[in-house]
Amino acid sequence: MAGGTISGAGWFAGFYRGLIMIDVKPNRKFKKRYNRLFQKNPLGANMFLLIAELADKRGRVQITEEEIAALFNARFEDPKAYQLPVGADK
Repeated sequence: MAGGTISGAGWFAGFYRGLIMIDVKPNRKFKKRYNRLFQKNPLGANMFLLIAELADKRGRVQITEEEIAALFNARFEDPKAYQLPVGADK
């Protein structure tokens, strides 16, 4: 990573495998997971959010690491900033 962007996204493979079958609804449980992760790793929390947005109803994401890296860099103006809406129990 350089300058808050993801290049290559090789670091992401293990993180991605752990997220495939999670509940991706933006409910209280999701917000709690996002908030805990954001405190430790803002980039990881925003990747978590992007994957949740891309996931189907079964929690699966069918996309390559390169596509995720490109989407991540396009989706977040500031990848280290808190991305849930204001009033989302930050």
